[in-house]
Amino acid sequence: MSDLINVLLKDISQLYENSDDFDVNITVGEGDDVEIFKAHSVILRARSNYFRAALFKDWIKRKDNIIIFNKPNIKPKVFKILLKYFYTGTYSIEEENNQELILELLIAADELALTDLVENVQSYIINNKFNWVHQNLIQVYKTATTYDGFKIFREYCEELICGRPELFFESQDFISMDKSTLISIIKRDELELEEIEIWNNIIKWGISQEPQINSNLLELTRKDLNELKNRLDEILPHIRIFHITGNDFHEKIWPIKKILSKDLINQLIKFHIVKDSNLPTDALSKRSQKLDNSIIIKFQQADLLANWIDRNDDAYERKLGVSYEFQLLLCGSRDGMDMKTFRNLCGNKGPTLIIIKLRGSDQIIGGYNPLSWRLLNHWQATPESFIFSLNMKKNSYILSRVQQAYSSYAIKDLSNNGVSFGNDDLAFFNGACNKSYYEKRILDTTTFNMEDFEVFRVVKNK
Repeated sequence: MSDLINVLLKDISQLYENSDDFDVNITVGEGDDVEIFKAHSVILRARSNYFRAALFKDWIKRKDNIIIFNKPNIKPKVFKILLKYFYTGTYSIEEENNQELILELLIAADELALTDLVENVQSYIINNKFNWVHQNLIQVYKTATTYDGFKIFREYCEELICGRPELFFESQDFISMDKSTLISIIKRDELELEEIEIWNNIIKWGISQEPQINSNLLELTRKDLNELKNRLDEILPHIRIFHITGNDFHEKIWPIKKILSKDLINQLIKFHIVKDSNLPTDALSKRSQKLDNSIIIKFQQADLLANWIDRNDDAYERKLGVSYEFQLLLCGSRDGMDMKTFRNLCGNKGPTLIIIKLRGSDQIIGGYNPLSWRLLNHWQATPESFIFSLNMKKNSYILSRVQQAYSSYAIKDLSNNGVSFGNDDLAFFNGACNKSYYEKRILDTTTFNMEDFEVFRVVKNK
């Protein structure tokens, strides 16, 4: 069957270069950059919902029985790539000139409702041309936040910016970042940058907007300070200003304190001067940038697990650092991957999360034990345990809770390598993953190879 499909695709692709019965002329581009492309309306309509509507017979214009269609907002070089995709299902962005057109190609493909192509190009670029994304990070992120179809780019950029903020704040394009996009970044809890550095970068952005303000902050006039305050008025509330040290407050903030409200300045003075002062009730919490030195799981995914611990399965709210702390007990690649190490470091520690990195896969799997691993050769009963899988690239997951009828057998707690969730629903040392006592199968296979694993103690905040 696949051979026949390949023959069909080959025959259809012949229409791209060898056909002489085109019935559409598409004029693309504007000004001095204009080109006319010939195409078949039946191919365009079959491949694109956009053309299916645009070439509706009551709307189209004809000349000598040829449909005349104009697309001035797409460059000829971009449309040439798209037209080949219409006929052959293939595209190429390997050439250097084509890489300069990536964002324009995606925008045009999104407009023409080529959803599969938009997703495929984003995944291809992230997996094969990530240096290009790094070099054009702000431009890519600005575009990704503008179009709903660029979710893959948007999530990749946000994770990259949080993990390597220097790529964002030190970019020559940083000053051109629009205010709303800038706010979306500094609001993120997992932004891995000292708060004073975030403050410094926000001030740099503010004074660099047109017309520029004097960069010597000690020489700013009242007019300059009022202008800076107006520019940053919507941004400053997202700075975790109470988590900036007293020394930095004195050196970096006090000289331009007039951009802040008098009430806030008074609160900051009291907080830094009066011994044992508490944070104001409305102060933002400290950023939880890293998951206690984890090399497997990111903050956002860990926060999702914290929601599941609270049975907050369908909604999402900030839990990690608020309701729970995850404290790293064991890292397999650092401490050892054997049962003895697990027993010594993780036994009798209270509730724990086990996070497993699969060999040769983007998935991680794991489980939550709300009790203690006591390793006393018996089953432990609980209705609150669960196992899961997370696909880090696709941002998808499977949550599987212990079935009520089998809650008495939720945790197999043996002293040898027999520890598992359920009846080997997830046996991490044995590499087994079956469906027995938990609701769902979390992997397509019944076995797996563990590349690394981490165990966290789950501490509930009072």
